[in-house]
Amino acid sequence: MKKREIGNIKEILKVFENPVARGVHTRSGLKGAHTGKPEEIHSGGHDEAGIDKKIKLVMVDMDSNESRPFDINEARQWDWGNPTRIRLIGDWQVANWDQLVEIVRYKVDRGYQEVRVYEAPRFMLFSGG
Repeated sequence: MKKREIGNIKEILKVFENPVARGVHTRSGLKGAHTGKPEEIHSGGHDEAGIDKKIKLVMVDMDSNESRPFDINEARQWDWGNPTRIRLIGDWQVANWDQLVEIVRYKVDRGYQEVRVYEAPRFMLFSGG
């Protein structure tokens, strides 16, 4: 292989180390939440035991503007495959339960006391579908 081809492969591999490429989407950047370095991303097993004791989890329904507490086990039962509902934590779009646990564990490690998950119909957040 030529030296230039090896460089291109390294650039491609960097994309897979990026949290946005891994599915933790953001609209306006990471805003200092983390630098995207692989060692800062909690991708090792998702041990959700005890998360509820370390941080308060709150679901905010943007449609009705109501909020309610929830536990991490309840979140596992949500309809994650429904494309008409969008869930957000800050600037991150949460597409599945594993991402939710990953972000919540990150917030626990950073000393947050509460995580608010905003849920809304897709049309409220993305015009044109």
